Amino acid sequence: MKKYHHRPMDHHSGPPQPARGWRMLLLIGLVSLPLLLDGAKISYAQWQTMFGPKPMVSTPTFDLMGEYFHRTTQDFLWMTRQPFRRVPWRVEWAVSGLALSLIAGALILRHNRAR
Repeated sequence: MKKYHHRPMDHHSGPPQPARGWRMLLLIGLVSLPLLLDGAKISYAQWQTMFGPKPMVSTPTFDLMGEYFHRTTQDFLWMTRQPFRRVPWRVEWAVSGLALSLIAGALILRHNRAR
């Protein structure tokens, strides 16, 4: 019985390289370490409340993230409201009406298809 020798599909490829996922894990760990430390501070402070008054905890990473998200939200709202400043209706009502009409249309189409 003849034995067949396994040949790779790509003749130009080299041997398989070892996985380099540890670099990505290290990067993710370094990025999430400040968040974990601030969370641990808050958890420790909550645990300390069982034994006396609540200690004051500084969480600079959470404060920075909160400020960033607040500023990003404000910038996004300002950018989206600029094109609609001179329309004769309120944008919130127009978008809500559009969403309701789309939902109603989808329900009508679904109801007619079920028959």
